[in-house]
Amino acid sequence: MEDLDECQKQQLFEGAVAIVNEAMRRKEIAVSNEERLTLYALYKIVTVGQHPAPPRPAFGARRAMWDAWENASPTPKAQARERYVARVANLTPN
Repeated sequence: MEDLDECQKQQLFEGAVAIVNEAMRRKEIAVSNEERLTLYALYKIVTVGQHPAPPRPAFGARRAMWDAWENASPTPKAQARERYVARVANLTPN
């Protein structure tokens, strides 16, 4: 991805988001909960930024999502975008 400009990198990221969402919707790929949380955290960093300070949800899936985002938050946006695209590429057959 180093040879791409920012616009191309963002388009690649957006394409990866669409691909993984569609593949999961169609049940073409099986994604573990751990991988889903990682993808969620990277997505949030790219689209929202570093996670905000507490309060955090108390329990369940929302807490797991919050914790994943919090743990990944030291990751810079550009690196999160690259990691997201690479993970999707490893999940999908094409």
